[in-house]
Amino acid sequence: MIHSSFYSPAEYCPLCREWIGPRERKGPSSTKDHFVPRFMGGTKKQSNIWRLCRSCNEQKAHRFPTPKETVLFSISKGFCIS
Repeated sequence: MIHSSFYSPAEYCPLCREWIGPRERKGPSSTKDHFVPRFMGGTKKQSNIWRLCRSCNEQKAHRFPTPKETVLFSISKGFCIS
């Protein structure tokens, strides 16, 4: 079953839940991350991009996503498969 996510993908980092929304909230800035890295065959399409805080993006680096990140990616795109 597919459920719509109640989290706003535009406001919080899907990995650590830090605020990455507008600067008024004084949170860390967000970065674009390719879910599947480009050198591993990932595309530039919006369906392969998610917003992470700078710290999480640096930790993910150039590696294939973990199973946990796969679930969080689907939630950040607005869907959770259960």
